[in-house]
Amino acid sequence: MKLNLGCGKDIKQGYVNIDKVFLEGVNIICDIEELPFKNNVFDKILCKHVLEHINNLIDIMTEIHRVLKEEGIVRIEVPHCSCILAYSDPTHKTFFSYTTMEYFETMRKFNWYSKVKFQIVSRRFQFSGGRMKFLSFFIDPVINLFPNLYERLFMWLLPCENIFFVLRAKK
Repeated sequence: MKLNLGCGKDIKQGYVNIDKVFLEGVNIICDIEELPFKNNVFDKILCKHVLEHINNLIDIMTEIHRVLKEEGIVRIEVPHCSCILAYSDPTHKTFFSYTTMEYFETMRKFNWYSKVKFQIVSRRFQFSGGRMKFLSFFIDPVINLFPNLYERLFMWLLPCENIFFVLRAKK
C-alpha cells in the first residue's frame, strides 16, 4: 500500500490520499499529525510540501516510521530554508536544510528525542521550479556536488527552492 500524506489537490492513483481538508479525491480526512493506521501498513509514503506545515516534525516522523513497513520508503519534498517561500508563508512551522533528516538517521549519535531510525537513500537540491526551471539544469549539478559548502557559503546569495529526501525505514 502507498500513502499520499497531506495530498491537498495532488490526488495520486493507487495511493491512499489523506489530508485534513475536505477536497475532491481525498480518501481520508483527519488530523494528519496522528495517522489513523495500524503499524507497518505502507510500503511507500509521499510527503510533498506538507512537512513544513506540521507542528512537531519529530512526532510526524515517528508516525511515518510507525506506519511504514520495514525497509519502506518515504519521499519528501519541502522548501529549502533559503527559499523566500519557506519563511514568508505564515503556515510554515519548520525549515529544512540538507542535514535536517540526518537527525533521524540510523547512525546518528546524538539523537535523544526520537527513537525512530531512517536510512537516507538520497537527498538533493532543486534550484528552481516553475518558469525559472531551466536554471536548475545549470545550477542543480553544482550545488548538489558540494551541498555543505553551498549551505555554509552561498545559500543566501543564491537561494534554492526545494530540497528532496528519500528515506528508508529501519526497524
